[in-house]
Amino acid sequence: MPKVYSPQKREEIRERLMQEALILIKQHGMQRMSIEALTSRVGIAKGTFYSFYKSKESLIYHIVKCYHDKINMRIKLVREEKGYLDRDDIRNYYYSMMFVDDDNIYNYLRQDDFVSLSINLPEEYRTRRDVIRERIQENLKYIKGKKEQYDLDAVINWSQIINITLGNRKLLAEEGLDKIINQLIENMLDELFEV
Repeated sequence: MPKVYSPQKREEIRERLMQEALILIKQHGMQRMSIEALTSRVGIAKGTFYSFYKSKESLIYHIVKCYHDKINMRIKLVREEKGYLDRDDIRNYYYSMMFVDDDNIYNYLRQDDFVSLSINLPEEYRTRRDVIRERIQENLKYIKGKKEQYDLDAVINWSQIINITLGNRKLLAEEGLDKIINQLIENMLDELFEV
């Protein structure tokens, strides 16, 4: 008979699984992270893992979702404190996400990981373009100094290009990579803000 956990203990285990998975992904990459190694680190049976997550991919999805929730909360706090967001806030958000935030799982996923996730995740887990659009539009309401006419699809595509670049950073020359990523961020900002 499977072990029964209290709701509080279940939440502790779920959180620990996400924390340890991120550590293993940083060390070995998503493809080489094994459920066996993860459950050993957390101190649960391999079969118990599947009472928390359907698959390794669904675990990764939840790590990504928690990260998105965390950065959305940061943006919301800045919005509430200042009453608006400006170009510097958006730049600082991206800079922090790309270079400072050690919890940014995107810094540790490769392009083949994204392909694997898109193939193996059930449809209900896939972040749809319309959801991304809604999130960005919600924040755009609070942006000060934006163009009256901007191309939202171009802003979204610049954001995706930045993420793709980060996901493939090991394929690029390390020298000058920060400069290139900063230029991509500026290109996205130029699309949105009056220059």
